Amino acid sequence: MLEARRIAKRFGPVVALADVSVEFHDREVHAVLGENGAGKSTLMNILYGLIRPDAGQVVLDGRALRLRRPMDAHAAGIAMVHQHFMLVEDFTVAENLMLGHLDVGWWLPRSAVRRRAREAARRFALDVDPDRRVEELSVGQRQRVEILKALLREAHTFILDEPTGVLSPDDAQQLFESLRRLRNRGARILFISHKLNEVMAIADRVTVLRRGRRIITESADRATPESLAQQMVGRPLGEFVRPPAPSSGDAVLELRNVSSARGHVALRDVSLVVRSGEIVGIAGVDGNGQTELARMVLGLDRPEAGDVRLFDPDGGRIEPAPRAVAHIADDRRREALVLNMSLAENAVLKHHTDATFSRRGWLNRRAIASHAAQLVREFDIRPASPFVAAASLSGGNQQRLVIGRELAAGRGLVLAVNPTRGLDVASTDFVHRRLSERAANGCGVLLISADLDEILRLVDRIYVIHSGRLTESRRAGDPARPTHDTAEIARLMAGLPPDCGGRT
Repeated sequence: MLEARRIAKRFGPVVALADVSVEFHDREVHAVLGENGAGKSTLMNILYGLIRPDAGQVVLDGRALRLRRPMDAHAAGIAMVHQHFMLVEDFTVAENLMLGHLDVGWWLPRSAVRRRAREAARRFALDVDPDRRVEELSVGQRQRVEILKALLREAHTFILDEPTGVLSPDDAQQLFESLRRLRNRGARILFISHKLNEVMAIADRVTVLRRGRRIITESADRATPESLAQQMVGRPLGEFVRPPAPSSGDAVLELRNVSSARGHVALRDVSLVVRSGEIVGIAGVDGNGQTELARMVLGLDRPEAGDVRLFDPDGGRIEPAPRAVAHIADDRRREALVLNMSLAENAVLKHHTDATFSRRGWLNRRAIASHAAQLVREFDIRPASPFVAAASLSGGNQQRLVIGRELAAGRGLVLAVNPTRGLDVASTDFVHRRLSERAANGCGVLLISADLDEILRLVDRIYVIHSGRLTESRRAGDPARPTHDTAEIARLMAGLPPDCGGRT
């Protein structure tokens, strides 16, 4: 049995954990839940030796562990899948998978490294190319590499921090099968997820943390998604379901027969329209051209054929550029934030040259701090000081900062790429409401998400992307409230033709 006994940890004035005790048994999947900033990742990082507690101890089978670094955790049979990837970007997938394996020795032929990587990917049903460099991979593909790194270790305890954030439903189910096999062989699995349906599907027991304190530990059989959500946030939380847009206006974005071989997935004859007042969703297994499509919309890449058109609220055509689009990036730490800069400085990135924030090349620090304080209040960013470094915020609060900054800019098009990845149920609800409000106020929203449930909940129209091609999903039922055919969407995501089922 692995035990966290009376663990306490502070980061300056912030109490991350306060007297937390939890037991993790053999042959079980133990889910750890809580809001962003509740202390989940801090507790897991202590168990993995990345952070030292201020008080308390970690005990394995009755013996206190001295976890001063991850190598100490490895020696104790503990492996971890990190929410924020711990990969060497200049290395290939195969090289990353072999890092830290003592049986590799001083030298191993590249062919043997690639063979081991392929065997691991096949054994755990996680498709990755062993020869690709990590810097070339999408976020979802990096997630698979992180999972494989942990599963390859000869470990008895596996810590998985948001492992399914950008996996497709099929990939998540395959991962769950691997976890069940590990559990049945005697492993203990610590599983952090904000997706309560996943928790109910995989967990044997559940612990809820709130503001650094353990609230409850109970059998998953006795819990419901509603009861867990209430324990996490301390109040009942109703699910947000967006009504269909009553009407849509003029186009804010048009892609006409766009093709390009830039990037790792070629876009092939892509056409779509996003109009003001509507949310358009792009569904698909990660790595099928989502990154390339987003870069095209942002003007970072130019099409080799076809046309990308962006329009301002008055209908005038504008040049696609990052400043012209409210962009909620896929990877907040690499693409949206400068982590060693303050919350206030990050709050005006992209907009710091506006007259409100600067004059004749000099920043107006008072105006920047005031703007950041307003975002902190409106988007409930914790801690509330505008002067803390962005790196000190939890992942969920970093995402709230990014979303607040982008939506405050008032652009006519919002490009949201996996906007709720790693967010708790309350934060996810908050983001969905904000995107819905932007559409209701006349913006067009293009939502690219690996979470099919999120797309089905929010969007008016759905496209599916596979191998760089877009196919629009049909809707059926009451014209006033049409429904999307999830079976057809799943077929399109797998690259299969739609099953007409007698329809024409």
